[in-house]
Amino acid sequence: MYVDLSGRMTPDQARQVVDALNARHVTHPCPRCGNPKFTLVEGFFNQPLSGDLSSASGAMAFSRGPTVPSVVTACTNCGFLSQHALGVLGLLPPQPQQPAQGAWEPLERPFPQMMASK
Repeated sequence: MYVDLSGRMTPDQARQVVDALNARHVTHPCPRCGNPKFTLVEGFFNQPLSGDLSSASGAMAFSRGPTVPSVVTACTNCGFLSQHALGVLGLLPPQPQQPAQGAWEPLERPFPQMMASK
């Protein structure tokens, strides 16, 4: 079942999100403080995608371009926020993919671990 993004998150939708996260074994502790407990921020987020950084002015603006609908969990100890894309969780209907000219191809493997500089 897909979530409806046209209104506020309902208790049933919150259960769907939590079930989808649990089904994907999203159970690791907070990467900042090690706390094992998170809470779902009850609402939907819509992150805009920007392919043009040449016009960045530092001003906040609303995007009319593509977005990534997501949900957020928060660490109950330090407040660290973690975003999860609804499409990847299977909570959005499939969208036909039409890659833009020069678009990046999705990776079939995770990114390598980044090494922190000392």
